[in-house]
Amino acid sequence: MKRQYWLIGILSVLLCVTAWMIVWLYGGHKDETWISRSAAAKMSVLAKDGPDGIATDSLEEGQAWYSPYIERSEECFGLGPESGEMVDLWAMEPLTYGEAKKIAGAFEVQTEFLSFSFDAGETRPIPASQWFELYDLIAARSGHVKKQELLILGTSSNVEGLSSWQCLTQEGLFSFVGLSLDSYMDTCVFAYVCGGEIGGINGVCPKTVQVNNVWITSGDQDQMTVFINGYYRVFELDRILTEPVEKVMADMTFEDRELSKITLKPTVIKGTILSVDDESIDIENYGKVATTEDFIVLNMEQGITCQGRDSLSAGSMYTEFVVEDQKICAALIRASSQEETIRVLLSCDGYTGYIHSGVTLTSSVPFWTVCQGERREYQAGEMLTIDLSALAGQPSMTVFTSATAGTIEILSLNRSQGHPRYRGALEIIADDQGLVLVNELLMEDYLYGVIPSEMPASYEMEALKTQAVCARSFAAASIQNPRFPQWDADVDDSMATQVYNNADEDSRTCQAVDETAGQALVWEGEPVQAYFYSTSSGSSSDPEDVWISGNGVPYIHGRLQILGEEERDLSSEDVFKSFIDDYASKDYFEKDISWFRWETTLSSVNIRESVDKSLLTRIRTVPSQILVMDEGGSFVEKEISTVGDIIDLYVRERSESGVIKSMVIEGTEAVILVQGEYNIRLLLAPLESLVLCHDGTDAGTMTMLPSGYFYIEAQGDQIYTLRGGGYGHGTGMSQNGVLMLANRGLDCYEILHFYFEDVAIENLREP
Repeated sequence: MKRQYWLIGILSVLLCVTAWMIVWLYGGHKDETWISRSAAAKMSVLAKDGPDGIATDSLEEGQAWYSPYIERSEECFGLGPESGEMVDLWAMEPLTYGEAKKIAGAFEVQTEFLSFSFDAGETRPIPASQWFELYDLIAARSGHVKKQELLILGTSSNVEGLSSWQCLTQEGLFSFVGLSLDSYMDTCVFAYVCGGEIGGINGVCPKTVQVNNVWITSGDQDQMTVFINGYYRVFELDRILTEPVEKVMADMTFEDRELSKITLKPTVIKGTILSVDDESIDIENYGKVATTEDFIVLNMEQGITCQGRDSLSAGSMYTEFVVEDQKICAALIRASSQEETIRVLLSCDGYTGYIHSGVTLTSSVPFWTVCQGERREYQAGEMLTIDLSALAGQPSMTVFTSATAGTIEILSLNRSQGHPRYRGALEIIADDQGLVLVNELLMEDYLYGVIPSEMPASYEMEALKTQAVCARSFAAASIQNPRFPQWDADVDDSMATQVYNNADEDSRTCQAVDETAGQALVWEGEPVQAYFYSTSSGSSSDPEDVWISGNGVPYIHGRLQILGEEERDLSSEDVFKSFIDDYASKDYFEKDISWFRWETTLSSVNIRESVDKSLLTRIRTVPSQILVMDEGGSFVEKEISTVGDIIDLYVRERSESGVIKSMVIEGTEAVILVQGEYNIRLLLAPLESLVLCHDGTDAGTMTMLPSGYFYIEAQGDQIYTLRGGGYGHGTGMSQNGVLMLANRGLDCYEILHFYFEDVAIENLREP
């Protein structure tokens, strides 16, 4: 071991002495740089063999990058270390005049045109400037190498996805084996290029370079993330942007070795593609629009990918076109087919119905209406009011914006965030009683409005991604079986399907949608009805027990919400009461959520008011689920509007999961059998009574009970206390359960398989 250290020490001293000798011998050229033998070997071999020569990606492990070039230069030019000389040391030393002369002779260049002579000394280093002068002649002679101006935009040090010897330029990707380019970042250089390989750099090109048609994903005064030539790069900024921007095309100008200017291209048009040729695109409502020489196509369906002009097809409705000086400089493919859109029925204020007396709207961008083929244009910010008479007997009118980035703001609607803004198109349909509003938009854009409305954006990212896959599955299944066929709508925007656009879009929820783009739960090749609700009671139910449908769902089964423990019979009142009251020692992963346990106390007067408020409406809506006792003691279908004063109420049937399937309400005027958790929750709504959660939270009064998982305890004096757990219908996926599982370290796919058994997770966009 001591001998090994001694040899290493001697070798280190020799290297230092050699380096000092080089500086001493050639120190007279204080302002000159040299070209190493390894660099000269690579450049010479590239000129000799061309792009089909040495493939450095086939280097053996531990082999230096220059080894194959040194070996080849010995063959071609007679250059190489003397016998016994260290190859690595020889390769790193400067190329000499004598060696450069040999290379020039091998290429038979006419050296009389050079500004220097090889007589300067055969063993003296040739300055880099003179080598490059010689190499210009070699490159011209060989025809394999061309001198090119390249803007160095990134290497593996600042662009993810690049290998250690790859660089990103305005002309695309190049390899630069053996070179160091980080000092040339954002700088235009004179590069010797052979195919996709940079052989050498001959200094900085003092010119301004503009890179056209880059996609800014996000940017502010400090930094900007850009998609350029197929890769993402983060640029540090010095207040070049005056305000934050995102999802916009731009040109970037580089000057004096830095990004000096950003020119945004916000003008975007959209319309059905009628035809495409080599010089223009024919767009419905715009006619033929010429394309620029640097026209690009970006597919935005799953992330961003660069594509060719042939990816644009006639009939496509969901492609945006970035316009500059009345020409199209970029096409942004948002979706490849109409099947990836969804039609959403928009509710009135308070989700009280679907018939609107009128609608007032505007847009942040220019917009237009189409009614029976007649188009009328409006400026950005202009208000438009439409009532039934404005349709003049026509069945419908559709509102379009000039860009997908633009939205339609409905000033006559109110949601939790104020006036809602909608992506896509808005169809206004004439009805006998007023207007029906249907928002048609891309599936992923729809989910941007669903996820923050259904789950807090502050939740764990894996929880948000779980919600995104679940919501996409539900929406895809609804497209195949529309919920509102009378208006050609797939879903509405309320809790009846899934809540949409009741909260502003959020960057975190949009990220969850983007990271799961196209993914859905699939059973036997079809997207599933992925039901979800807020919070479980510690137990979930089969769908047929919740909705009294009689139809089972093979991928959803009731189970305890404890990892590793699934089944438990809670159908008896005593067992269920113990389940509700004695939960502290159990590992229910939602037991710290407010809604995990709750209670409310109702008087018989309160109960009668609640029953009478909804009884007749529910009987007419679901007559088979609310039955009235006849004189013979049988329960039959019958319309009544009151049960009278309350005498008693009790559970008649409870499922194994604990949810009440049916209960009896006895009154002075009628006895009714109420079936289904929704009807039970509605008829016993705590309209005048406070609901208290187990953590002390006061939820106030409610228009329906939190869940159908409760037991009833008579207090005397016609007072009833209802103690229960959970919030929502209780079948499928619990949203707060998802959060708790994410907090325990499960990813979104593990969570989905916990709630939905034996399903596949597939990408609906893939053929």
